[in-house]
Amino acid sequence: MDAKITVNGILYDWECVTVVGPQGTFIGITEITWKSKQEKENRYGKGGAPRGVGRKNYEPEGSITLDPDEFDRLRLALGGSVYRKSFVLEINMAPPDAAVSAVTLTGVMVNDIDQSAKQGESKIEIKCSLRVGMIRRDGVAEYE
Repeated sequence: MDAKITVNGILYDWECVTVVGPQGTFIGITEITWKSKQEKENRYGKGGAPRGVGRKNYEPEGSITLDPDEFDRLRLALGGSVYRKSFVLEINMAPPDAAVSAVTLTGVMVNDIDQSAKQGESKIEIKCSLRVGMIRRDGVAEYE
């Protein structure tokens, strides 16, 4: 990856983010999040100092917030039900004056759907929490 040096240029912002799913490029998207963790804890034996480290499970997850029409496009691309099929989400961040960054979420499945409508609101959104199998950053798996 070629890194560009920029001074007072455009860096990463929402406008440079493109998200692609099974239905194609998301247009009616207002938020996407992804995170992971793998906790470590000290392992003890005789004495008060740790002998080593124990690793817990790798835990990736995410969420996506969509307009209702975009949610329907995703639902139809998955065969009508968002709960049954896994899919891939590609997140590309390509600012004009900085290096391109790509994140791929694989083994994605919808865990829950949060939707409401309220009088006086100007928009209705659908938020889905996501089960993620692996997060890849520029093609490299976070955990192997």
